[in-house]
This record gives sequence, C-alpha cells and structure tokens, in this order.
Amino acid sequence: MVYHSAVWFLIALACVAPPAGEQPVEPVLPGEPAEPAEIVGPGAMPFRAPLPNVVVVIGAGVSGMTAAIEAADQGAKVVLLERESDVGGAAEGAQFMLFSGSPEEAAAGIVDSPAVLLEEWPSFTGGDVSDPWVQYFAYHNVPDVHDWLAERGVSWGPPFPDASGGTVARVHSIVGRGPALVDALYAHLPAGALRLGVEATGLQQDSDGRVIGVDWADVATGESGTVWARGVVVATGGFGWNLERVREARPELQDVVLTRASWKGADGNGLAMVEGIGGATKNIDAVGLYSHSSRCPLNPELEMLVPFLSMVPWVGMSGQRLVDETAVNDLRTSEKIVAAGGAAWMAFDLDAAFDDSLCGSESADAVYYSPDELVDLGFARRADNLTDLAAAIGVDADAFAATILDYNEATAGLHEDAYRDDMHGARPVIRAPMYAMPVAVSPAKMFGGVEVDLQGRVLAVDGHVIRGLYASGELTGMAGGSLVGDAGFTGSLSAVVLGGRVAGAHAATDPILSIYK
Repeated sequence: MVYHSAVWFLIALACVAPPAGEQPVEPVLPGEPAEPAEIVGPGAMPFRAPLPNVVVVIGAGVSGMTAAIEAADQGAKVVLLERESDVGGAAEGAQFMLFSGSPEEAAAGIVDSPAVLLEEWPSFTGGDVSDPWVQYFAYHNVPDVHDWLAERGVSWGPPFPDASGGTVARVHSIVGRGPALVDALYAHLPAGALRLGVEATGLQQDSDGRVIGVDWADVATGESGTVWARGVVVATGGFGWNLERVREARPELQDVVLTRASWKGADGNGLAMVEGIGGATKNIDAVGLYSHSSRCPLNPELEMLVPFLSMVPWVGMSGQRLVDETAVNDLRTSEKIVAAGGAAWMAFDLDAAFDDSLCGSESADAVYYSPDELVDLGFARRADNLTDLAAAIGVDADAFAATILDYNEATAGLHEDAYRDDMHGARPVIRAPMYAMPVAVSPAKMFGGVEVDLQGRVLAVDGHVIRGLYASGELTGMAGGSLVGDAGFTGSLSAVVLGGRVAGAHAATDPILSIYK
C-alpha cells in the first residue's frame, strides 16, 4: 500500500512540475513593473509555462480575507484585490453569528448540537437538510469557524434566541461587533497580499476553460495588468445595492418601493463576472428582505433608523395588521408585507415617538428628524384622530380604527395580542396628534447566488466544474447557493467564514491536472 501511494504521488508531482528548463510565471501585480508574459491569452495555443503557485482572491470582505488567510496557510502566494479603499465590506454593520454547540452555549447551560440544528433547519430557513452544504455547515460551524476565529482573537457574548435562528439560543453577538471581526482577520492577512483600490475587471481562461488569471485595473491611476494564478476565489459579496438586479431576481418586486440596506459595494459585479464565463446560480431569488427602518429624507433609497419601530403597530393597505412588529430580523416579516401589496405603515403618537429618527450613521454628520419635520418633508402623515389618519395613508377607516383599538386593548392587558407573544414595551396609539410613517422593505442579504460544490469550486450551467474558479461568501448565498430555502437566518456570517476557508484551502491545493507546454 505504501508503494502504491508513493507511485501516485510521483505521478501527481509530474503533472504539476515545470517542464525541464522552464520557470514558473510570476504574476504582474498592481504597483509592480510589468514583465513580458510567458502565458498567452485564452483560446490561443497551449501555455508555454506552468501556472505560478498564486491564489488570487477578489474582494477583501470577511469571506475574502478568510480565503486569503487559508490559502496562505496552505502554502500559496496570495494576491488579495479590493476595489474599495478599505477592507471589511458589508461586515462594518454586522454583529451576529450562529453556532450549534458552542462553548458559550455550554456555559449558559444550553443544549445544542449539529443534530439539533439540522432538526430545526427547515422550520426557520426553509432549507433542505439533505443538502450537502447544510450538513457541512451544521457540523463544521463550531470547529472550523468559532474555534478558528477564537484562535485569532474573536470572542462572543452569551447566545440568545432569535425568531430566525430556531428555538435554541444559538445566535452569538460578536464582542466589538463587525469591526472587531474585520480587525482580527486583517491582522492575520499574509504579508504583502492586499492591494487596495484595485478592481478585478475580468477572468482569464485557457483553451480548456480553466480560469488561470485575473485582469485588474487601478481605480485611481487606470494602470492595468493581469495576475496569473493556479486558483481564483471570487468573494465580492451580494447584489442587494443593485435594485435592478434584485427586481430581476424577484419580478414580484417590480412595483414595490425598495430601500437600500446592504453595503454600497454589493452591486453584483462579481456575480456578473462569474456568469459571464458560464457560472451557474442557485436559489437566486432568495433575496433577504428586511423591514427594520423607514425611508431617509436625505435619500429616499436609503434607510432611516426609527427607534420605536418595533414598539408600535404596523398596518397594511387593508388597514389591518400583518406581522409581529418585533420580528424585524425575520425575513418572513417583509415577505408578508410584499404578499399583502408591498406597503405598510407604522402608526404612533407623541408618547411613542420618544426619540428622533436618524438618517446616516451615529456620528457628527448624522441628521435627526422629529415626527413633525418628517410630515413637513412629506415622509410622514399627521392627523388628530384615527379616521383622518386612515384617510391620510389611504386605507379603510373602519378597519384601521378597529385594528388600532384592538392593539391598544392588548397593550393594556385586556386580551392577548393576535401577533405578538409579548406586549412588553408596546406603545398604544391614543393621544393626538397621531402619525403614520412608511415601513421600508429593504434587500439586505442574498441567500442564493453562485453555485459551488463542497470544495468551493464554481459549477457551470451545464453542471461541470469550472476548474481554477472558486467562490465564497454572500456571492454564493452565504454558502453553496443552497444553504437556505425561501428564508434566511440571523448569524449567516458564520457561513460566510466557513465558505471562505473552504474556497481558500482548495484553491491553494487542488491539483493542476493539465500539463502546460
């Protein structure tokens, strides 16, 4: 048996070793002088030199940085391209991760495990537990994500239950939120790998269709070149900022007013790049819609933070309530609004509006608006009674009045509420003037995307593997394009890290079977 193993090792080594007298081709990197390329363009004659031991990662968000670290740990030279001026991507506003059987759960006396997670998975994500990526995530989120990050300085607070995390308290809040996670990954990037302000503009393929490099352009100077590589990992995030692409994926949203809630860089550029060479997508219509804000007067396509949002009743265009208003992290909340006509209003009075609404970040340039200022700007409605408020928002007055009165009685403890299990903190709508403000429907997370196998390799539309091309993170619907069904879950950042590790490791170690001459 040892003899046979040795023989196969020598055969594999012969397949990837440079032909006699030839040296591996060095990449042409941003900021470095260009050298004459030994490799010819796609569709031409076979290459005259072997591919360099380089892995190019496109996108320096959480998944991309994870892939870069993993590829370097596996012995590859890494080039990490990021078109923005800083790393982190969408993680700046992230906070939660999901683990099944973590030390934090054990310390809190919570009984959880991969098996328990799998048992609950369909109920809160709609996902298929027989899917390989679901199985892999369930059994690897603690050892390969939690423990791996903990070794790099990341920590979490006590776990808590969440409507989109099952019945077990398995959602974990990162100590220091997303920026702490970004800092930990940044500190472990391979030296010299990161190239900020450099955009990937295309993928190079050989005559057999293998991806063997990335075309790049310096955003500031226009300088361009190509990095040749043994493997390319695309980790550019989702497409939530691209509302046109969102509506293409979800045609029923054509007439729904959408507000941008995702990272501004999530414009689908990586998705278009992969699709451009025949990459397949899966579950692409699993666009995670959130309703956790209103629209911002500074820019109606952006969100405005409303502190009392979950404390007051929301009504649809029927004049009746639709959802549990506290379930702002549950994607099904927005889906109910979309199914009922695509619009909802929060109703409140001055007793509920205890704080001003916020546009922008909580910084010196943030803008706060009182309810009356929002009325003057046309972003809210005001009336002295429920009948007039119903007319102002265009809903049936009788249905609206009955809905609000029923809600008020539930807040007073006169009966159980039909939507909320707990009325703690709920604010009645009693004192004039009364207000109504639209609830935003916002594409925030993509739970479908580029289809990849369990090695992170991109699959083509005809099902074959596109050799040399890998993808991870939100570009793949967090993991595999098939992790969830028609819903998402809180804490999907865990899957983003797991997918990055898988793609980075295999990009660095997958044998190059072609012999380039």
